[in-house]
Amino acid sequence: MLENKPVLKKVGIGCLVGLGILLVVLAAGGVKIYFDVKKAGGVEPYIRQKSAEELQVRTSAAVDQLPLNQHEKESITMPVRQLAGRIAKNEFDVRRSNLLLVNALQSPALDALLALLFQMRQVDAHDESGKLAVNRFAWGALNGKIRDTEPVLQLLLADPGTLADIRRNGSPLTSERAQKLQIKEKLSVTDRNQCLERMKAAADRAGIAPLRQELDFAPAIAKIIAAAAAAPLPPPPVPPGKP
Repeated sequence: MLENKPVLKKVGIGCLVGLGILLVVLAAGGVKIYFDVKKAGGVEPYIRQKSAEELQVRTSAAVDQLPLNQHEKESITMPVRQLAGRIAKNEFDVRRSNLLLVNALQSPALDALLALLFQMRQVDAHDESGKLAVNRFAWGALNGKIRDTEPVLQLLLADPGTLADIRRNGSPLTSERAQKLQIKEKLSVTDRNQCLERMKAAADRAGIAPLRQELDFAPAIAKIIAAAAAAPLPPPPVPPGKP
């Protein structure tokens, strides 16, 4: 869960976009929107419109960088466009936006996106076997075939224990803990190879065919949005300077 304190504003876009995780990009934008709305004193139409535009722009820019084909990219941007439309029409209360972050951190789509970010940063464009290992692992995580992703995340995240604790125990996300969710900028050759080996082994154990799999993020993102829409509205944040 998220702590209902000004610490959220510190987490905001800066730290979470630094993760390079699309679902968290979406959610981090939502956290900023939530505080902008509270500062403005209400959910005015122009705020909803700007919020919707920001969601689409940030998500599209991030998606364009991922090693996905156009159809796979659309499986991310399409549900985000739909969410943006609902926000603009006041069909999705932007005060629920921080709940997107809570749900995104629990979603297997996060694991799949982390794997793709690893590929983007660490795997050579000509390394076909490496790209295949990432793709099969991402597909397995996204579709519930690979449930134990921790051996891979241990190599990808600067502090994997933080995400594991949030997922297992529902521990609150503070600005300090958010900083620990950073994905490693650079892995050693040994860790890079071990990560690819773990991805391949996990896909093999799950019985995933040794062929490139089409990744469809839409169901997972729709689930994140639906859960946020159905949850009770969070209490208002505590103003700065007050306990």
